[in-house]
Amino acid sequence: MSPTVPSIPDGPIGRGYVCSGLIGTGGMGEVYFATDPTSGQPVALKLIRADRAQRARALRRFTREVRAMARLEHPSIVSVYDYGVHLDAAGIRRPFFVLEFVDGPSFRDYIKTNPSLEDVIPIFDQILSALAYAHARGVIHRDLKPENVLLAQALDGTIVPKILDFGIARMVDDDILDDETVARLELELAESNDAHHRLVIDSLSTVEFAVTSRRWPTEDPNGLDSSLIDEEATDELALPHDAAARLTHVNQCVGTPAYLAPEQIRPRRHGVGPGSDLYAVGVMLFEVICGHRPFRARTPKELLKMHLVSPVPEIIPQDGENLPDGLADLVRALLNKHPHKRPSMAADVRRVLRAIMSGRGVVPPSVPAFESKRVAASSISIQPLSVPSATGATQSSGRASARISAGLLKFREAPLVGREVEQHALWQRFVDTNDSGRVQIVLIDGEEGIGKSRLARWLREWSEEQGLARTFLAPYDAGPGGGGLRVAIERYLMCRRLDGEALQGRVSDELKRLGLTEPWLVAALTNFLQPKTSSGGTVVQSPRMSTAHAIVDKMLGKFAMERLVVFHMDDVHWAPEEAFELMHYLLEGQNVTPYPALVLATLRSEELLTNPELRMAVERLERHMDVSRLTLAPLKRNDVERLVGALLPLTRAAASVIAERSSGHPLFAIQLLNDWVASAELVPSPNGRGLERVHSQAVPTRINEVVERRITTFLSSFENHLGLDAGRARTILEWAALLGEPVDFPLLCQVSKDNERGITVEHVDIVWEAALIDGLCEEDPLDGTLRFGHRIIANQLLDWARQQDDYGARHQACADRKLRLVGKDPAQLHYEVAEHQFEAGLRTRGWRHLVYSARCSLDANQERLAHSRLKRAMDLLSAERTNESGGEPIDVGRTELFDARRAFVDACTRLNLIEDAEAELDKLIDETGDERMRLGWVALLDAEIQNKRGRIDFAVKGFKAALTNFEAAGSGHDDDRAKAMRGLCRALARGGHLLEALQVLDEVEPVARNSGDANLVAEVLLTRGVILFDDGEHEASEHSLRDGLELFLNHSNVLGVGESYLQLGRICLLLNRLGEAEENFEAARSAYNIIGDRHGLVQVFNGLGEVARSRGRYEHAELAYSQALELLGERVLEEDDAIIRTNLGLVQFERSRFQEAKATLHMAASSFHRLGFRPFEAIVCGLLARAEAETGMFEACMGWLTCIEEIGLDRVPADRDYGSALARAGELAVAAGHDELGRVSLGHAREVFEMLGASDQVAQIDVLVEYLDTHRPG
Repeated sequence: MSPTVPSIPDGPIGRGYVCSGLIGTGGMGEVYFATDPTSGQPVALKLIRADRAQRARALRRFTREVRAMARLEHPSIVSVYDYGVHLDAAGIRRPFFVLEFVDGPSFRDYIKTNPSLEDVIPIFDQILSALAYAHARGVIHRDLKPENVLLAQALDGTIVPKILDFGIARMVDDDILDDETVARLELELAESNDAHHRLVIDSLSTVEFAVTSRRWPTEDPNGLDSSLIDEEATDELALPHDAAARLTHVNQCVGTPAYLAPEQIRPRRHGVGPGSDLYAVGVMLFEVICGHRPFRARTPKELLKMHLVSPVPEIIPQDGENLPDGLADLVRALLNKHPHKRPSMAADVRRVLRAIMSGRGVVPPSVPAFESKRVAASSISIQPLSVPSATGATQSSGRASARISAGLLKFREAPLVGREVEQHALWQRFVDTNDSGRVQIVLIDGEEGIGKSRLARWLREWSEEQGLARTFLAPYDAGPGGGGLRVAIERYLMCRRLDGEALQGRVSDELKRLGLTEPWLVAALTNFLQPKTSSGGTVVQSPRMSTAHAIVDKMLGKFAMERLVVFHMDDVHWAPEEAFELMHYLLEGQNVTPYPALVLATLRSEELLTNPELRMAVERLERHMDVSRLTLAPLKRNDVERLVGALLPLTRAAASVIAERSSGHPLFAIQLLNDWVASAELVPSPNGRGLERVHSQAVPTRINEVVERRITTFLSSFENHLGLDAGRARTILEWAALLGEPVDFPLLCQVSKDNERGITVEHVDIVWEAALIDGLCEEDPLDGTLRFGHRIIANQLLDWARQQDDYGARHQACADRKLRLVGKDPAQLHYEVAEHQFEAGLRTRGWRHLVYSARCSLDANQERLAHSRLKRAMDLLSAERTNESGGEPIDVGRTELFDARRAFVDACTRLNLIEDAEAELDKLIDETGDERMRLGWVALLDAEIQNKRGRIDFAVKGFKAALTNFEAAGSGHDDDRAKAMRGLCRALARGGHLLEALQVLDEVEPVARNSGDANLVAEVLLTRGVILFDDGEHEASEHSLRDGLELFLNHSNVLGVGESYLQLGRICLLLNRLGEAEENFEAARSAYNIIGDRHGLVQVFNGLGEVARSRGRYEHAELAYSQALELLGERVLEEDDAIIRTNLGLVQFERSRFQEAKATLHMAASSFHRLGFRPFEAIVCGLLARAEAETGMFEACMGWLTCIEEIGLDRVPADRDYGSALARAGELAVAAGHDELGRVSLGHAREVFEMLGASDQVAQIDVLVEYLDTHRPG
């Protein structure tokens, strides 16, 4: 059976396009010659096939293609002029779009003429420019080949390439072809291979099943190229049904095998990204140079396998001439099997290619000055590799705005107009960041829809297009997921749809590439992206949020080694705890490892006015010298006119109406323009100089009115098709808004179908596809997530839903359905359910889910998130008591309230909010009663607080009280007993009661092992190791620490890993195994970096300083101590500060900077005195005695020795540095004639060395004392 050749449509299409001939057809659409009714110029019109027009998947792909092409305005990308829906003779609604007609050959035809390199390289230069532009905007072509590049001729005779066919331009996350699928497909094709069919893999390269005797012509009789044909040219009638379906799927996903990058074949390994298009460029370059493609095979399977494993063949020019130096190396680099080993950006390849052809060295990209030009928006032109323009436009695409019809408006991105001053400020910050080599942050605030995100996106896209920066996006939203860091990391790893081993493999490969090889880090990041849950729904093995912070920090630092990084955090007001904590983390990290990264954080000014906590977070961040703020004001009236004029050629009067009503609000102006288009209120003016408005309705005065009208117009387009009308379409969109963004499409289908009579999954599919086409909703080009075009649209739908009597019931239905979800992070899931319950008026249920969500966050070590949610829960109860709340009262039991407050105290304590913790603990004590279990919990929390306060004796009493109560409560509380015992051990050891601490450990270890909690057992082993170390049992300490370390590693407990390595480093340092000590400290540093533990890092740098000092590398030691002090920053822990300053003072001694040493040691002594750490104070007094003696201040030296005697010599620990300092002070005193001072100081030193067993030092002191007795007695 042969395919039917489509007939040319009768009558005009859209706004009057007349088709005059068929260019070609494929599995998706038909492409016709047509004439533009306004200009009379030839265009190409692509019309979806009638049999595909009612299939949601086909509509989605067709819409995706026009959306992708409409966003890209570049001279070397085929332009889109119009979009619409054609009602054909059979009554079928068939979308179409109008393309720029390119009257010229394909690049394939040009290659066949064997052009010289000098002629063909300029074409590649322009192709790479177009790819750089598209990649910076998140669009990957995925099917680049010579057939998809047409060649036009400019007026000056130069060749201008035009890339087309963006039908599959998006990211995918599914394996495309596995061996079994390919083999089965080949078998089925072979079985169907009769006289009429054959599998064609020829020089034109597409896998297609063709009818050899009745194949549609691929060339027009008039010589016009047919490359506009869709590559889904599969004759389904000729194939067995299953094989045809799979082959079509292959074509949809694979693209063209001859130009296919390895990661497109197996995307689960690396993911499809810009490198996939650059691989295709490499294939094309190889083909131009050698006359054939690098890989040729008889079957698709062989060809795909060669892309995966075969080495690049030798590059031998077909003309026998020598290649320019470096060209062959560039081609081989582009054809590397591993995407991360290819050049990372099209701009880089373009720069290298230019250098090769010119014979000059490669010039690194330089940051140009900002160029401010106020010209008409439609005439803006920025040439690639040039300077940024204040207009925000980036290309002169060759299409005048007069040729852009209203039908395309919904897909176009608004240009950046009227922001020249702000752009200049932002660009200057970019330059400053590049020059300083440090993280800089710009907070961009303004009203909703004022253009904050658009401004940040301008810099992000332009800088990446030019190869000046590597960019990342972390989008936060008001919906349940919140977006943010998880989305940013998923986008970078391209792993949104991966799970299990596939996700872990992707994470492992990428972290190795970043130089992060720790096995626990892979598990931690994998679990952050997809938290593991137990059968009961609780989180297990969850990392801290700071793990994500550390990963982002590592990512930015790694890429900043190549070029500046721009990190765009969009709408941070939706998740201020996460976002601002990350920004502080990045700023503090610059004290250790600086790198150039510009962070752009956008937030709404309305939220700053209503949210005091957000306002305080902004004020705190602004205190940092590397943070600036940029506030956007409304646009000027003439700028609004320029904005709408750049989108559509309006008359001055129409543009003036929009400028007046929008009051300088760009989103209002754009929505109003869209409303006029949707309502058909724009018509050509009589003089033909633009579009004017037909005054059929009053112009809205508020943006909400515009959005409401726009949605109403959209809904009115639904006729009674398959039982779907405007009412049901509105209901489906309301359900989407109720569920929250990003829209979970399967969940939307389920909820709509279950709760609305007569609504089917097909109805949901149709409505959502129509909303995508209309622009009410959008699909992310990178990860395919679905959301509304703007939050205002979702808010309007929610307002409508609130007016319905079943509003509460619908929220309850959302909650019930979400509670059935499997594999979702329970902390986030129950938070979403809580919000639904609150909206449903079920405040008690909502409160319970909110608290449970917070407790899950606490279990997952997300203390800030837990604290925020628990504080909200406590505030809700406070409002109940003061009658400030509305709706159903929150009625929770005594036990629930106690558990919630206990979790809140725990969160406050972990965050070092000690005053808040103590205040809540007082309330908790009032609610405790006499139940022994509760008394134990309260005592445990109080002990933790006292331990944080440094009140060791009170902490010991608290832990003992907790143990007493837990034991009295009976069995079943082993975890709590073990936790109390472990805390008691640490407190006893800290207070110097080592023997008692070891006795408690002997009791807690079997309890921990019986609990079955491996992490608890590891904690006990770690604690035992620390105590044995303090007790001088170094071998036993090391053995215990290594056993605990193994358990921590096996269970991905990064904090435990860090603490174990830190203690092992201290043991090795004490035993003078300096190489091992350094290795252990570095391993601890890596672990603490991962979880963002600043306190741990302080200890690590102190240890590294000790290693360097022991090796005599005093400069390195001083640097390490200084880094530790800088890390303390605002979080000064006085004990740590004093210890590090003591060590720093010792280094300053060695470098003969005695005055600095005195100042440093004075601060340390004062801190130890305030803390009551008398033994350590005595040690510092001994060091100060030496400092005074070194500078000849012997009276002051005697004063410090007196302080030591007052503290008590028997309380001073045996410390070698202390003994050496006293001996040196004694020697100096004797040399200066202060014999009595010398005798006292030497006597103290002798006692220290005797305790240390340092016989040589004791003998030296004895010789000096004997000399004094003999020659200077009395």
